[in-house]
Amino acid sequence: MKLYKSFMFSALAAVAALATSCSDEGYWDGYTPESPEYSFAQTTNSYSFLPSDEIPEALEVKVYRNNTNGEVQLPLVVNYSGNVFSTGNVAVFADGSNEAVCQINVSNPVIGQTESITLAIDTTAQAYKVSPTGNIAMTLSMTLDYTWVSAGSCTMTSGWAGTAAKINIQKAKEYEGNLYRLVSPYYVLEPSYCPNPGYHLQFYLDENNEPLGLPKFQNIGEESSKGGWWTFYYSASADYCSFTREGTVFTINGAWAYGDADMGYGLYDYATEVFDWNDGCPSAL
Repeated sequence: MKLYKSFMFSALAAVAALATSCSDEGYWDGYTPESPEYSFAQTTNSYSFLPSDEIPEALEVKVYRNNTNGEVQLPLVVNYSGNVFSTGNVAVFADGSNEAVCQINVSNPVIGQTESITLAIDTTAQAYKVSPTGNIAMTLSMTLDYTWVSAGSCTMTSGWAGTAAKINIQKAKEYEGNLYRLVSPYYVLEPSYCPNPGYHLQFYLDENNEPLGLPKFQNIGEESSKGGWWTFYYSASADYCSFTREGTVFTINGAWAYGDADMGYGLYDYATEVFDWNDGCPSAL
C-alpha cells in the first residue's frame, strides 16, 4: 500500500431518488416549502459518439419544480465558451407540468474533442429557490470519439503505481497521424485506487514511429482529497518531461498533478512509466 497517496472515493449522490419521490404535486413528499422550488434532475450527464453514429441535433437537460401551478420561465446562467453547443437562458414550465426541458443544440462536433456546457438556476432573479435536496446546476458533456482499433499489447511497469501488468494498446483510426493509447492502464495496475475503466493514457508517434509526445493533461481515473490525479507532459521542459524509445521499450518521464480544469492543477511529483510493446509494436527506422 502506497501511503503517499491520499485518496477519497466518495459515493455518487442518488439523484434518481428525486424522480422516484415525484407526485402530482411535484418533488420532495413530506417537505412543505414556503415558495416554489426548483432542481435539475442530475448534476452531470455525458454522451459519447463514434464517427459511424448518427449525431443528434439536440440533447436534453431536465429541470423540475415542486408544483404544477402556472407557466413559469425559470432564468438560467449558461457557462459555455465553444461553438458546438447552443441553448437558451430560460427553462419554460408549462401550466400543469412540473417538468421543463432545456434543449442543447449540437452543431459540427470535432472528432477527438469533448465539449461541456453548464446550466445553473439563476437564484438572484426574483429569488428563485433551489430545493435543499436539489441540484442548482447541471453539466452536460459530449465526446465525438475516434474509432479505436487494436494495436497489440505491452508489459507496463509503472513508477506511479509501483506495479507491472499487461496493458492493451489501441490506435485511433481516423486520426491523421499516429495516435495511440494505453487502455485503462491504472484500472489494471491498481484497481483499488482506480476503480473504473475508461481512463486511458494517449501518446503520439511520428511518421517514423518514433515518440512524438503526449497530451498535456490526462485524467488517470484516480481521486485525491484535492481533486483527480492527472499526468502532466510538457514537451518544452526536457528536465522532467520526455518520451523516448529503445526498440520495443518506450519510456515516459512526466509530472503528476492533482485538481481539475476549473480549479487548476497542483504539481505533486514525478514518475517514470515504461512499457515494452512486445505485441504489435510498429517498426522504427
